[in-house]
Amino acid sequence: QQQQQQQRYLESFDLLQKRHLLPPHPPKMENPEYGDRRNVNPELFCCTLNAIPETQSLLEKSRIPLGIHLHPFKELSEEELPVIYSGIILRCRSCRTYINPFVTLLDQRRWRCNVCFRVNEAPEDIDCDVSGGRFVPRAKRPDLRCAAVEYIAPSEYMMRAPQPTVLFFAFDISSTALQSGYLSVVCQCLKESLDSLPGDSRTLIGFLGFNSSLHFFNLKSKLSQPQTMVVSDVDDLFLPSPEGLLVNLKESRELVDSLLDQLPSLYDKNQAAFDPKSALGPALHSSFKLVSSYGGRITAFQCSLPSCGDGQLKARETSSDLSSKAKDVLYLNAMTDFYKQLALDCSGQQVAVDVFLLSSAYADLATTCCVSKYSSGCVYYYRNLNNATLAKFRTELKRYLTRPIGFEAVLRIRTTRGLSLHTFHGHCFVRSTDLLSLPNTNPDHGFTVQLVIEDSLKDVSNVCFQSALLYTTSRGERRIRIYTLVLPVTNKLRDLYGSANQHAVVALLSKMAVDRSLSSSVGAAREGFLSALLDVLAAYRRIHPGAQQSQRLIVPTSLSLLALRDRKS
Repeated sequence: QQQQQQQRYLESFDLLQKRHLLPPHPPKMENPEYGDRRNVNPELFCCTLNAIPETQSLLEKSRIPLGIHLHPFKELSEEELPVIYSGIILRCRSCRTYINPFVTLLDQRRWRCNVCFRVNEAPEDIDCDVSGGRFVPRAKRPDLRCAAVEYIAPSEYMMRAPQPTVLFFAFDISSTALQSGYLSVVCQCLKESLDSLPGDSRTLIGFLGFNSSLHFFNLKSKLSQPQTMVVSDVDDLFLPSPEGLLVNLKESRELVDSLLDQLPSLYDKNQAAFDPKSALGPALHSSFKLVSSYGGRITAFQCSLPSCGDGQLKARETSSDLSSKAKDVLYLNAMTDFYKQLALDCSGQQVAVDVFLLSSAYADLATTCCVSKYSSGCVYYYRNLNNATLAKFRTELKRYLTRPIGFEAVLRIRTTRGLSLHTFHGHCFVRSTDLLSLPNTNPDHGFTVQLVIEDSLKDVSNVCFQSALLYTTSRGERRIRIYTLVLPVTNKLRDLYGSANQHAVVALLSKMAVDRSLSSSVGAAREGFLSALLDVLAAYRRIHPGAQQSQRLIVPTSLSLLALRDRKS
């Protein structure tokens, strides 16, 4: 069946003659099979090639980039992701790979790792149900049957006791922000979502407003109404109260509701509060001070260019003496390292920063987004809040507030010896060559990794990729989510084209083009992207019988939907 599928993808046609390329329904990524054992869902974990070349030189001949795409925390049902309750987790003693459906069971007491091929001893209770202690055949164990599983982690996987869910919100209340009307929308959505926020009875919440000053809100449960405390000197920051700024949501629920009701009108009616300046840097730094002992999430709403305190920015001049290439490099890179350094500090304390930018004016997102990029946060951008974008903003904000969160996460990707991880794409901090630090992770997170074949794979028939996400749920439970992907090794160039995943190829090339635009220019990145696509087709043309003597543009079915266009358009 797999050979028939590959032959179907190797069927070629002339791209210049065939008029109807798009199928009636969106094509789905195929899930390569490994005998009678099925790989992980390709929407969770996939490779640009479903057959791995033996050598780097063979890969270079094909001109197809090699990489993997991963959604480590996607929302899945119990059928799609079995949860294993077991105090003992079977792992290879050498490479620490988790046991999976593709290991080799040698006998009753031994199994061979499919990553490093070490023979490991199996415990006596390997034939017991990992969740109930009953006897079951090995083939029915979830971790030997499913390529995607999740373990309840024992205590040795914890650096400290699970912390409560901490959610802190920083609102831009500069005059530009108040005129946009965003604050009433955010407060309404937040109030409607309070009962659906991730967390449990321990959840902590806090709020802060910022213009040229910082406005803290004391929500201590003993108070009859919220208390506002203003710190005017943003160059000498301090917290105005030792308690009440970060409170238990359940205990202070009435005060939180009251604050969200009052906040939109609190500054609209106070004309003295109409302040054009924005102290985003000091606001984020103060928020970090409040939540750093727990970890958690900071959500910042920004409507104007940060203009005072640490991290203040100036509009970059459009100097006519700069070439277009120099302008691209200048404006797409950060003006200051302040936000990147703050992100690294946040990452070290398990804090992620998410930014909502709502501005039609210049706000230097290239600089401020660094605070999210290196702390595994998210960035949302809305150019204008009008009738067209308001519904989108509401929908995305409610989704953001109520979606699951994983805290204090680390992601490790293991591969068969001979393959190495080269470049990571995504919002994360790369702690080592195969380890990512993710203070927060969510179902919308996605990562891409470029791969290099360092040593020949002639001695192996299959390669294995395994991702392991260790995280804490919003209810304080430590878990490990495992995805395993096994692909065959080939020494035939035609097999590479027949196994190409065009969705993954275009996604990888797009991310490589984005990175290139930061060091070169947008124009050079666009040309590089198109050249890479044309190189793939040119390489295939060289191995296709009769294509050299014709004027046809021959493509394999597996790559029929590559994004091609005229260079002059």
